[in-house]
Amino acid sequence: MVFGWLRRKPAVITKDYWSKSSSYPETWGDRATLAARHIAAGSHVLDIGCGRMQLRERLPAGCRYTPADMTKWTDEVHQIDLDRREFPPGTYDVVTLLGVLEYLQDPAFVIARAGQSATHLVTTYCHPLPTTDMARRRDNGWINALSVDELRGLLGKG
Repeated sequence: MVFGWLRRKPAVITKDYWSKSSSYPETWGDRATLAARHIAAGSHVLDIGCGRMQLRERLPAGCRYTPADMTKWTDEVHQIDLDRREFPPGTYDVVTLLGVLEYLQDPAFVIARAGQSATHLVTTYCHPLPTTDMARRRDNGWINALSVDELRGLLGKG
């Protein structure tokens, strides 16, 4: 499958950018609130790209939370680099990828690994629209531009 990759200059946002807590806006908590609505009470959740771990406080009762990110924010965070095909070990009920897929060189690998690790995936993705300014996507550091159909194909829903 050929994906909608941006023909681009290197992304403005680098991995160093993600090592600063200020790079994670507080407003992303709204996205975590929406995602938590799709997670059952008592689930074991792997939060990939956890950032400030805003999802944790929004999870239903009894959930076990496992954070993973490029930066080891706390001792409990699994430090991983998805572009190097690193993925936390273990099995989970739910894997979350909130605001992550746009930044990945190989989103297919990450989605496949999530599917091997959990029975449910909760994800977000900012699709390019016909009127989308691709320069804005590049400025956001988004390195791919998957269509709805391409993403559905990766999710096995195509």
